Amino acid sequence: MSQLISIISPVFNRADLLQATAESVLAQTWQNWEWIIVDDGSADNTVDYCKRLYLKEQRVRFFERNTEPKGACACRNIGLQKSEGEFVIFLDSDDLLAPFCLEQRIAAFNNKPNLDFLVFPQLLFKETPGDHNYYWNVDKEIDDLDRFLSGDGVWPISGPIWRSNSIKDSLAWNQKLTIWQDVDFHIRVLLQGMKYEKISDVKPDIFIRKQDSSLSRTGYNNPPQFISRLEVFKNTFDKLWSEGQVEKHKSGLRKMFFQLFVTAANLKYWNSVKWLMGRASRSTLFTEQELRTFGKYFLHRRVWLYKLKSVNASMMQMMSAIESTPDITLGKVALHE
Repeated sequence: MSQLISIISPVFNRADLLQATAESVLAQTWQNWEWIIVDDGSADNTVDYCKRLYLKEQRVRFFERNTEPKGACACRNIGLQKSEGEFVIFLDSDDLLAPFCLEQRIAAFNNKPNLDFLVFPQLLFKETPGDHNYYWNVDKEIDDLDRFLSGDGVWPISGPIWRSNSIKDSLAWNQKLTIWQDVDFHIRVLLQGMKYEKISDVKPDIFIRKQDSSLSRTGYNNPPQFISRLEVFKNTFDKLWSEGQVEKHKSGLRKMFFQLFVTAANLKYWNSVKWLMGRASRSTLFTEQELRTFGKYFLHRRVWLYKLKSVNASMMQMMSAIESTPDITLGKVALHE
């Protein structure tokens, strides 16, 4: 019997797109798979479609979320615990597999028995694969953890194939987060020291739907989203601090901190500003001069000095000297570049 691959997909009101995803799963050249679909409380025809699908195809398994809170992370955790495969792929319900995806991934994994996961290239699309041939992202000579921290997501949820026993009992999706769930998950994977390899010399094997909100900042700074981003930074910083690794990942931490600090100050999340300043002052992320500049920016926003154009221009110049804009290639490199 060939190795079983578990594909796990959370769904919520996806009746209009799920059929295309299902067709891509059913078209796999690798036949030994199970597709675990977990519904998150859909109000459209998603549940009816899924029930018809699993009655027709015995390799499809369908569950409805029966725990709180709701959300894709809870559904992924349920799917992971229900899975029976030796390998796992997380597939969002609006994305598509290339027909050779599972076969390509299992062949590569069988040649690398000591690894916990492998990462494969993925292409973006809008309506049909091929209409927007941009990579999700490309490799660089920069530490992967630092890239995730700086906002340059190295791979998406569907990028890796996982050895099931590497994650099933030791790693869960953070169900409290409303944004950055994949960033948090992959950062924790890297912090755990899992062994992996990025396979770049093969055809992209998953197509990720680029909608208007994809790779964007829609709702990025409202309170729940900001709190989620801050939680990811807190957990990451505290983990690296406890292990004496802050200096090693200083570049990425500085960029994540800077983005969060400016957002918190601009939106007048004063408690978050103070918390971030406390974390910065206890580490070597910033110089004393840079910390004083952050303090001035805090005051600048607190007492509305940014209303004065000349004062604001000077303050912005001081802030821009602290941290350069990260080189983000997320969704910017075409297939043949």
